[in-house]
Amino acid sequence: MIQQRTCYINVIKECCSLKDCEVDCEALEMYNKMRESRIEPDSFIYINAIKACCILKDCEVGKLIHNHTIESGYDLNVFVSNALIDMYCKCKDTKNARRF
Repeated sequence: MIQQRTCYINVIKECCSLKDCEVDCEALEMYNKMRESRIEPDSFIYINAIKACCILKDCEVGKLIHNHTIESGYDLNVFVSNALIDMYCKCKDTKNARRF
């Protein structure tokens, strides 16, 4: 399980380091595969998945990920919260951004 998590982390990290919308879509696909495999994301994964939503301006997927962070308790992590605020602001959803 640890090896799988490390593999997902490395792939998502690499996808998010490249400034390419197609690669950001791949990062979100990897995030979904990780969840389907029942591997619990950590703050690093959440931050990078949220970052991909920012770049793609995909607020709907970002809201789903936000719900996942609430379910897992990572919404209380200051770095995850900052990423969520950034995403909501870039999606022009100031109502949700202000909730933090």
